[in-house]
Amino acid sequence: GCGEGYYSSAICKALSTEFYGVDISKDALRYASKSLKEGRFAVASAFNLPFEDFSVDCVLNIFAPSAYDEFYRVLKSDGKLIKAIPLEEHLWELKCALYKEPYKNKPEKRNDELFKLVSQKEIKYKINLTEKEDIENLFKMTPYYYKTGREDAERLLSLPSLETTVHFGIEIYEKR
Repeated sequence: GCGEGYYSSAICKALSTEFYGVDISKDALRYASKSLKEGRFAVASAFNLPFEDFSVDCVLNIFAPSAYDEFYRVLKSDGKLIKAIPLEEHLWELKCALYKEPYKNKPEKRNDELFKLVSQKEIKYKINLTEKEDIENLFKMTPYYYKTGREDAERLLSLPSLETTVHFGIEIYEKR
């Protein structure tokens, strides 16, 4: 789920390495390929990656479904899996504005048979969105955008500002 290449660009600059981005959105990949000339991009699902077995050094999975079997298949024997996952209160106030009965995020299931957790870090802070366009952009980056009814979405988008919690974890895994 490399999206428009925001994280991809930072990684390429930091590591000066070959980079492949995968996403299901053709539009996001068009943007990513224009902004990151060094990268190679493919429209694909995390559950069917376009790579040979044991050919990838690192898989970066940011707020996307966890296809552990597929990650294991493509990673080299000493490969790493780095995940960014939403934690319990991620975007809590946004959800409170959207839904009459908001729910906290449940912990993500891990695959301890395939991967060993070697490091994790919790990150939590608030952001204050003072422009309606910023609220809408954040909303469009979430799965709630596709799952929310029109009336609930309009309630959120009518807000003049929104302060919400960013609460996520960074996890690093090694193949077993």
